Amino acid sequence: MKDKMNRREFLEQLAGWSGIILAANLPEKALAEVTRQTGNVQSLNIQSITIPIGLPQPFKVLHISDTHLVRVDGRDDELKRKLAALRYDKYRWAEHCLNAAIEYAKDHHMPLVHTGDMYDFITEANLDLTASYFKSANWITAVGNHEFNIYLQEAPHDQAYKEKSIKEVQSAFPNNIEFSSQVINGVNFISLDNSFFKISEKQWELFEKETARQLPMVLLCHIPFYTPEHCRFNLGKTFRVGNMVGAPREVTDTYKGKQGSSYTDIDKNGEWRKFRLSQRADKTTLEFYHWLKENTLLKGILCGHCHHFYQERFSPTAIEYCVGANFRGDAYEVTFS
Repeated sequence: MKDKMNRREFLEQLAGWSGIILAANLPEKALAEVTRQTGNVQSLNIQSITIPIGLPQPFKVLHISDTHLVRVDGRDDELKRKLAALRYDKYRWAEHCLNAAIEYAKDHHMPLVHTGDMYDFITEANLDLTASYFKSANWITAVGNHEFNIYLQEAPHDQAYKEKSIKEVQSAFPNNIEFSSQVINGVNFISLDNSFFKISEKQWELFEKETARQLPMVLLCHIPFYTPEHCRFNLGKTFRVGNMVGAPREVTDTYKGKQGSSYTDIDKNGEWRKFRLSQRADKTTLEFYHWLKENTLLKGILCGHCHHFYQERFSPTAIEYCVGANFRGDAYEVTFS
């Protein structure tokens, strides 16, 4: 991939400066941290946002993320059943909140966007339940890091680990989990797997091909792309880690701590557990990140992973919207205007 870093003129010719003008009225940063705990969740916690594109007719979608379904049955081994028992208390309202979101979207005639971590770790029951939910409504999805967890944090999150489960994960999802595109009312929704903090050359090539369609684009992904204020906010939380794709090396080198309990005896003290290593961007990811920031067709990024609401400008034409956790009932009602 040549000349990736010098394509501003190409992108401006595709989209012009109209998108930048529309986006100029959006905030640089607007934080709305979730304060509700995981206790007795009775209702959805919906925040309304608008992404101005210049459409002749506005439309809406409901954006949720991080449901963390925890289901097991007799097909799953003893360790998976123990893990489900350990994790259930935190995610006890996951199915209730997911059903509520689906009903809300249906009642308001909105497509559903889910940006990853539909379930907590791979079980036969979680895969079946996920496939059932995705067949029940009009979904656009992105995959998260938990989709590939065979157990929990028992091995490095790399391509070799992902390959062990990618076929069965894909079988539960309605669109291609590596990269997919769906046009709704003139807006190109692009779903990209960035669940292990990396972007591949293949994904970049597919994304670049989409620019030839000259349609406004909204990126759906699980992990937020690096924005400085959101990163600083995350660094102030318990784990002292940025949890962002494309963070510069001088930022990831400051990350403290390591992955928490693996719930298994497999490689408990591996070097890969250190956040500064597991979240470090490679050369392709950093170059893609800078290329994406110059893409004036990009009108917004919808993501999750952090379990809180956060909004921050990503580029001259796009705000990144991180939604809170669906297992707590959090959602964005997004109007495209």
